[in-house]
Amino acid sequence: MAQTILTRVMKDQIIANALIKAGIAKRKAALRAARVAWAERVRLAAIGGMEAEALKTEKKIEALAAKLPGALRVNLSAIRKGPCISLNLAGSRVHAYFNGNHRMYEHDVEHESKITPEEHTILADDPLVTEFYGFGALYKAIKSDEEDITENVGAALDKVRTVKRLLEEWPEAKELLPADAPAAPPLPALRRETLNEMLGLPSDKEATA
Repeated sequence: MAQTILTRVMKDQIIANALIKAGIAKRKAALRAARVAWAERVRLAAIGGMEAEALKTEKKIEALAAKLPGALRVNLSAIRKGPCISLNLAGSRVHAYFNGNHRMYEHDVEHESKITPEEHTILADDPLVTEFYGFGALYKAIKSDEEDITENVGAALDKVRTVKRLLEEWPEAKELLPADAPAAPPLPALRRETLNEMLGLPSDKEATA
């Protein structure tokens, strides 16, 4: 068991655990939550406080449409909905995703469609602009730390072939092993000289002192 080879899968799991231990996942989650809250504030401002009225109107339209034969209805929303809002952010074109995504092609969280206009403008003196660019700085910092941890932990793992050797070189890595990894090998025996010193051996050494 102690001679278990460190496979690529195990190394990837160890790196993933290292990223969790370093708090990368928590930082990503906090950033996503901040983006979600920011996008919602932007959306509500763009709607102009009319969401409740829009929802009521949508229900009325749907009720009227339901009276038509199925062949005459289309599967479209009566009011515009989308996963994001396109912004003119102080002269820059950006998209604010309601699920907190940084970009459209991120697929770790499903998109959430909400009532929203297609476009909205935020002027340069609006605090929302500074807040938005703060997200970019946080994103870069998290990505940089993630890459550093991945590279350095990966380099440490590539120096050894087995779990036993890894724990000899880096005992603290025991916390990063996958849950189904073999138990850590026993600590190596102390040197004879160290044991003798700990136990006061040989006895005649004390007598002659």
